[in-house]
Amino acid sequence: MVNLRRALVSNPRLNRLLQRKEIKELVDVPLPKGSRIYLVGGYIRDFLLRRKSHDIDLAIEGDFDQIFSRFKKRISGKVVNYATFQTGTIVTDRLRLDFARTRKESYPTPGALPKVVPADIYEDLRRRDFTINAMAVRLKPPPLTFIDPYNGYQDLKRGWIRILHEESFRDDPTRIFRAYRYARRFSFAIEPETKSLIKRDLHFITRLTPERIINELDLIAEEKEWYRIIRDLKNISIYRLIADRPLIRRGRGVTERKLFLHAHLKLNILENGPITVSQLKSAKEIKRVERIVAELKRIKKRSACYRTLSRLEPTTIEMIKELYPELKTKIRQFKRDVLLKPLITGSDLLNLGLKPSPLFRRILDRIRVLQVDRKIRSKKEAMQLIGQWISS
Repeated sequence: MVNLRRALVSNPRLNRLLQRKEIKELVDVPLPKGSRIYLVGGYIRDFLLRRKSHDIDLAIEGDFDQIFSRFKKRISGKVVNYATFQTGTIVTDRLRLDFARTRKESYPTPGALPKVVPADIYEDLRRRDFTINAMAVRLKPPPLTFIDPYNGYQDLKRGWIRILHEESFRDDPTRIFRAYRYARRFSFAIEPETKSLIKRDLHFITRLTPERIINELDLIAEEKEWYRIIRDLKNISIYRLIADRPLIRRGRGVTERKLFLHAHLKLNILENGPITVSQLKSAKEIKRVERIVAELKRIKKRSACYRTLSRLEPTTIEMIKELYPELKTKIRQFKRDVLLKPLITGSDLLNLGLKPSPLFRRILDRIRVLQVDRKIRSKKEAMQLIGQWISS
């Protein structure tokens, strides 16, 4: 076990956390004998990566109901308590604190929801998805102690996404989606054995309900690198395993980004997955982009590529670049062409004695096409051509 207790205690960021009102009140709550409170999971990971996090996960070892009840009386915020599951949430204007009883999980069948029983912190960490999420800091009783039974800290330093045991993806296939989501978020690599187990257990994706798949896709849609994650999932052919699932249900609020994401994973979603009228505009946009992609694959002329890509938003162009690697060269050329300074402007045409009219736009567009195709390279050449057009 890696023990970073001294480093963590001396780190100013952790000290600042311990000075927060909510955490100080948590530490001040009297605990029943044998009880412990831990910071766990994503917050510890983000702290070690020096990333900001406003979500704090806390694990309680002992009498959950008694400790959570005491804590929610000491802090103002929105409280949600799921007593049956021994979990609870308190949301303040600065933080979201999620509480859960330390537990052990077992999976009756692949992809099924787990059966849960109370356990200690070590069993609780064992149930987690990846080593980088299986770390904890004991807040109470003192001393402050870092717990890392699966060497998550070493994997953070290596930049690896690694599962805890070889049955992990069989137990919970949603972890396959998460592996690629975390890999892109942190610019990490999926550890070789973990990648091999993804390939072995990919078919267990078919055991998931549509709702669980939707949830994972929605989480991916919120990621900054969402379109790269789509490409990664397509590369392992995950979309073939969900092609018969109606992933978008009538009445669900789906943003354009999410609809793009779903449609590109499941290409027939627009025909087989019913969508609401409010989503029709986005659906049409997806079909338009698909037509443009087909057009880009066919065209050879540089100016034709320029005209086609000019109709799209920059984020859509980036998505196409990631989803269709064969178009990267054309997109790279387009980005260079966009930066070309126009050889002539409307003022130049006025100086030639032309009056403003639709002809202005046609002349400017034609000169731009010749410039993009490298047929002309100077203002002098452009003005000579325009003079010839006018005289003829």
